[in-house]
Amino acid sequence: MPHLSLPSLAARCLVAASVLLPLSVLNPRSAVAAPQFALACLGTETGYTINFSYRWGNGRWTSSSVAPGKWKMFTYKYKTPGVNRSPVLSVRYDDNTTDRSNVVVTDLDAYAASIKDCEAEGKTYNFYQRDTELYIQEED
Repeated sequence: MPHLSLPSLAARCLVAASVLLPLSVLNPRSAVAAPQFALACLGTETGYTINFSYRWGNGRWTSSSVAPGKWKMFTYKYKTPGVNRSPVLSVRYDDNTTDRSNVVVTDLDAYAASIKDCEAEGKTYNFYQRDTELYIQEED
């Protein structure tokens, strides 16, 4: 075994401590993963199920619905994790609750997320009704 001088030994210990100390205090649960996708969530405060369509960017419209007390989760997987770029999320619905029809399109924002949890990481919205008008309101 080679003989190490005290300054050399101290320097090696200092290097080892500087590498190991951050690892010893790092809690894996507090580590933040790079965002993997855009996340938006839509609920309803109307007391009834709402039917609507949605799309990301210029994609195809997809029919969907959301029931009271539930979330409709929208995700768009990023091409490169951590590079938070997604097309606009659009929601199309009839905002007239009578026999008449008035279809509107509302664009929604989405948050960069690493887990699929509306309350923890999603941009949240709800449908509300005022008289005979249905509308979407941002919740956060």
